[in-house]
Order: sequence, then structure tokens, then C-alpha cells
Amino acid sequence: MDPVTIGLAFAGAKAAVATIKEVIKLGKDANEVTKSIVDYFDKKAVIEKAEATKEREKREAQWDKANGVKPKKTDAELTAEAMDVVLKRRELERQEYELYELLVWSGLGQIWTDMVAVRDNMRKEIAKEEAEAVKQKIIDASKAQDRKDMIQDIQLSVAIIAAFGLGMYWLVQWGISKGLWK
Repeated sequence: MDPVTIGLAFAGAKAAVATIKEVIKLGKDANEVTKSIVDYFDKKAVIEKAEATKEREKREAQWDKANGVKPKKTDAELTAEAMDVVLKRRELERQEYELYELLVWSGLGQIWTDMVAVRDNMRKEIAKEEAEAVKQKIIDASKAQDRKDMIQDIQLSVAIIAAFGLGMYWLVQWGISKGLWK
């Protein structure tokens, strides 16, 4: 993920926080805060994904270095990018805590608590569905491999039987040509 996308996500998250604070200061209801909260968490997810990507890139670079492959980026570049992402994520976590406190002190704390509980349940369901999908893919791949193996076994059996049959036919023809059988 490129630094521009990460920067835009970070700026968007900060803007969402500012909007939430402004809406609460103006005494608006929870429905007007919802869009900004969703926008904040969307932007935070982009930062978290970027962090995971940077960690993966760093591990790949270490593997490349250990195996004599020229890495795409230097350790210093990867470290700088990873540090930037981590600092932005930490800032977002701080802002998230501020949002939580702001909602609690404005009387909307239950909305936050409910949202976190529902989000956690949704994450668990998604993880469960993804695990089931992976499990089903493994089962399907296993069945496909079993079918492939069975077809190869049948082909081998047919080839052996055909070779044996041809061998017997040749043997009988040879015996007849030599006058061994009449």
C-alpha cells in the first residue's frame, strides 16, 4: 500500500474525528454521529491493513536478504514506512479513545459499547465464515485430488490390462505361427 493512500486514510480518519467532536459539541443526536464513526473505522481499517502489509513486506525482505535475493526495498526504507504506519495507527488509537470518552461524557457511551459489541460479533462471524470457506476449499481440493487419483488409477489399470491383452494376443499369434497351436 502506497504512502499516499495511507496518508489520505489518516487525514480522513482525523477529519472524521473532528466532525464527530463538532457534531457532539453542537448537541446533535447519535444518528448524525454515526456516519462519521463509520468513516473513522473505515479509515482505521486502511491503516491497519497497511501496517500488516508493511510487516509482511519486511519479513519478505528479510527472507530475500537471507536467500541472496535482491530486495525490492532496503531495510531502512521498509523500517521508515513501517514506523510511519505504526505511528499513524497509534495516533488513531489515541483518537479512538478520545472519541470513546467524548461519547461517554456526552451521554452516548452506550452507543459506543453496543457498536463495539456488534462489531466484535460481526468480526467473529466473518472469521468463522472465512474459516468455513477455507475448510470447504480444502475439502473440495481433496475431493478433486481423489477423483484425479482415481482416474489415473483407472487409466493405469486399463493400460496394464491392454498391455497384458496385447501381450497374450502376440504370444498366441507367435505360437500359431510357429505351429505350436493349431
